[in-house]
Amino acid sequence: LLAAMDSLPGEEGQALVIDVETHQLRLALSASTVGPGCAGHVSCLHASLSGGTLLTGAADGSVRQYCARDGSLVLQYNSGMRDVNLTSLSCDGRYIQASGDRDEAHVLDTRRPDRPLHVLRHEPVAQHVNGVTAQWAHSAGTVMVTGSDDCVVRLWDVSLAQPMLTSLPGHSAPISCLAIAPDDDLVVSGGDEGKVVAYSRHSAPSVLHMQSGRWTLGRDQDNFLSQRGVLPAAAGAGHG
Repeated sequence: LLAAMDSLPGEEGQALVIDVETHQLRLALSASTVGPGCAGHVSCLHASLSGGTLLTGAADGSVRQYCARDGSLVLQYNSGMRDVNLTSLSCDGRYIQASGDRDEAHVLDTRRPDRPLHVLRHEPVAQHVNGVTAQWAHSAGTVMVTGSDDCVVRLWDVSLAQPMLTSLPGHSAPISCLAIAPDDDLVVSGGDEGKVVAYSRHSAPSVLHMQSGRWTLGRDQDNFLSQRGVLPAAAGAGHG
């Protein structure tokens, strides 16, 4: 079990690795910075599918990657954001995304973590509500989906110099959550207006990846779920 513990005043926030069968604490990882103006708590956690890598995002704006075997620090990146409240690894473990309460998501290449590979930006808004939420595709290792307070879902391929593939309308309020189906054929977003929108392709999953390994959306893109079931009027809303 991977858990986070808020810090006491003047102490670091910690990420804890607990063996739930033996009730033993395996690792206690210092995961935030102590200093003037530092909130000191861990905001988010992520573990790789293999369980070998752990990520933390903290209220000091930092992202840290640890080896789950011995707790050694692999990398640390300071985003410049006030808080990192969502961080995750791509399916192949090569890329890390870190997003917070702004309209941007930082993407790191773990082979060169000293600077961001991309800072993916949504349109700025007058007041931030949710910031950016993000999900990696399950089989296309360079593809990520984000949603933000500008009410738009965006698809990105972080291997490209110009990474944005397309933007998907459908919401009238800030986007608060995203999910991608295991076969990568369906993206679902939830907004603060109480609406769920799904974006899909009516094609074989293999078509999504093409020969280059990139996931692209074509004219058969479909925007079809809204509130209660399928709305025929929304069927062409996402075409691009």
